[in-house]
Amino acid sequence: MKLFKTKLMFAGVLLSFCSGVFALPDITGNWKCTWYDSTQNKNASVSGEIKKTGDIYSLVNWKMDGSDEVRTGTGIHYDQMKNSLAIIGWSNNNSNDVGFGIYEIKSANKIVGLWASKNGKITSDETCERVKA
Repeated sequence: MKLFKTKLMFAGVLLSFCSGVFALPDITGNWKCTWYDSTQNKNASVSGEIKKTGDIYSLVNWKMDGSDEVRTGTGIHYDQMKNSLAIIGWSNNNSNDVGFGIYEIKSANKIVGLWASKNGKITSDETCERVKA
C-alpha cells in the first residue's frame, strides 16, 4: 500500500509539472509593438493594453505613436498551436482600416509575428514588448 501511495503521489507531481510546462504565459497588460513601415520607409510603433475574458484576448486603446486614433482588436489562442495568438484589429474611426496578425508568444514579455492590412500587399514583421507599469 505504501508503494502505491508513493507512485500515486509521484504521478500527481509529474502531471502538475507537465501541465505547467505547456501553459501559455500571461500576456495581459500594457504592450508596445514596433515594425518597419516599408510604405513610408520608417520605423513605426503602436501601444495599448491586452485584456483577457475567457478564451478571448481584447486589444484595448491601441494608438499609433504620434496619433490619437484609437484601435481595437480581438485575439484567440489555439491550444493545438502551443504559443500562438491570432488577432484582427481595426481603427475605431475608419472601418476600412483593418488588419490581421499571427504571432508567437515567446514569453510573458515578448511577442513576435507577422501583420498584414486589409487591401494591403505588404506584410510587416512586428515585435511586441511588455511595457512596465
